[in-house]
Amino acid sequence: MKNDILISIIVVNFNGIKFLGTCLNSIFLEKNNLYEVIVVDNGTQKKIIVEFKKKYTKEKRLYFINLKKNIGPAGARNIGATASKGKYLLFLDYDAQIKKGWFKETINLFNRYKDVGGYQPKILKKGTDFYDYAGDYLSPLGFLIERARGVKDEGQFDQIVPIFSAKGACMIIKKNIFENIGGFDNDYRYLWEEPDLTWRIWLAGYKVMFTPTITVWHAYVTKEKNTQYYEKSDVTYLGSRNNVLTLIKNLELKNAIYIIPLNIFSLFILSLLFFLRLNFYRSYSIIRGITWNIKNISITLKKRQKIQQSRKVGDSKIFKIIMKNANLLYYLGKGISYILGKPY
Repeated sequence: MKNDILISIIVVNFNGIKFLGTCLNSIFLEKNNLYEVIVVDNGTQKKIIVEFKKKYTKEKRLYFINLKKNIGPAGARNIGATASKGKYLLFLDYDAQIKKGWFKETINLFNRYKDVGGYQPKILKKGTDFYDYAGDYLSPLGFLIERARGVKDEGQFDQIVPIFSAKGACMIIKKNIFENIGGFDNDYRYLWEEPDLTWRIWLAGYKVMFTPTITVWHAYVTKEKNTQYYEKSDVTYLGSRNNVLTLIKNLELKNAIYIIPLNIFSLFILSLLFFLRLNFYRSYSIIRGITWNIKNISITLKKRQKIQQSRKVGDSKIFKIIMKNANLLYYLGKGISYILGKPY
């Protein structure tokens, strides 16, 4: 039988039943049978999931994959993608809601721009008209530069433009490209798994674009979901670890030999500042993240070899599009916020 599914929406849930129903209901405002929704549950108690599923027994477009333990969003998204039937993959977080009209607009975008591999929709903080996310650029130091976090939506980002990285809260990718580049790297668990993925989309010869024509509202770090992000035990460790890991894997050698040392030096400075503030745990977590890359360099180099052998585009061509150099005030503000444990 012919597969009529065009879009597979993959929602990774982790103890988010409070939000999951609202997320699914926003999706099902689209009244057609050309999409499916795959919920990959990352280890929620079985009893809770069983009760929740009873609310959707009549929904034939909805499927559940229940994992016994939390393997992180990267691995869970890969499992959902493997089970999917659609031509396009729309990744959506359980605490997000998507505005009606997403289906038609997704199809239109990919039909209109044949050289685009992935899109980043407009993500606003739930209950506000302030941006949560509008894509990242890459800095010359190997860090991410956010385009719009916390900025009021006044139409200033209402253009479809190329970006370096998207966000898993909502990102859309052609399935064949996702499969060809190997999907998310399971070893990341979380943090930097999206920049690593979108970088490989660029290396494969496709673009990643921000689109304001699809809107998502995200509850993360809002009054409704006041997540203490910076107090999580692994955030500082995985952030530094995966940042360096991404650079080692994806940079051309001529750029790696100077960008990676600058990146690591900056991380050492950050570690020192944490130490001086007597935040020894976060100071140590950064060092631990750097040393992990030294200990596991042989595994990383194998991944790097595979990526570099399959790359279609050189760094110089990509950097002209997605590399930006923020001013000193940006770096100071971001660094101070990070050290103080505040969102930025």
